Amino acid sequence: MVKNWKVGTKLFAIVVVPIIALLALTYIGVQDRRAVASQAGRVGELTQFAAAAQDLATQIEYEGVYSVAYMASSNEVAGTELEEQRKKTDAALAEFNAQRDAVRPAEEGPLVADQLQSAEQRLKGLPTNRRSVDESQTDPTNTIETYVSTAKSVVDLNGTLAESIEEPELARLFQSFVNAERVTLAVSEQAMFATALTQAGFFPAQSVAQGRSRRRRRQRRHRLRHPGRQLPLGRRSAGRAGPGGSRSDGLREPGHAGAEAEGA
Repeated sequence: MVKNWKVGTKLFAIVVVPIIALLALTYIGVQDRRAVASQAGRVGELTQFAAAAQDLATQIEYEGVYSVAYMASSNEVAGTELEEQRKKTDAALAEFNAQRDAVRPAEEGPLVADQLQSAEQRLKGLPTNRRSVDESQTDPTNTIETYVSTAKSVVDLNGTLAESIEEPELARLFQSFVNAERVTLAVSEQAMFATALTQAGFFPAQSVAQGRSRRRRRQRRHRLRHPGRQLPLGRRSAGRAGPGGSRSDGLREPGHAGAEAEGA
């Protein structure tokens, strides 16, 4: 069903559920009178950081969709949108870093500190990812994997924070928020694949590379079998055998009339 959605609908679906969950978490978690005051206060701080992390993950997912659309269309679609989205991602990253410095989530324990470091390593790779998209150094499938992995590292950071909360009710609310983030991450990954297929019907960079590889193999075989002879034009696009042994490239399958003439 996701494949039939418009790009705007896919992008909308990425953010709706986490925002609703975050609103509930902010209101109930911080104001919950059943929680110990000091615990609720700290969770309130972590909630602010989690909001910045969630927005960053969402902006990365947006950027992934636009990047895939740009690549799959041979740089003809979504160029302007991608440029604008990168600015939003950068702004979300700046806010994430500011909240990290203010809240100091790594103080929640070694597991949180380790996941924060892992997320930061992924985030440092964003400039390289963008260069690969701009210069078509990779194919859409790898781009999808890269953006999803980066967003997932940020979502997993929120998940580790949820596990660090001791008060059961607040921990449950925080975990519900993280679960919603993970659902939208899965939706965004489907949106990236669907966008690539919608824009081109296939992954052009990968298809072109495979086609070139096949042509090189055919050329090498021909040079070995017929030194000094040029590869016939019809051989440059291999076809499958059809009725009567004919091929889509105009050649005949071995064993049929005309095969011997071809080798003469």
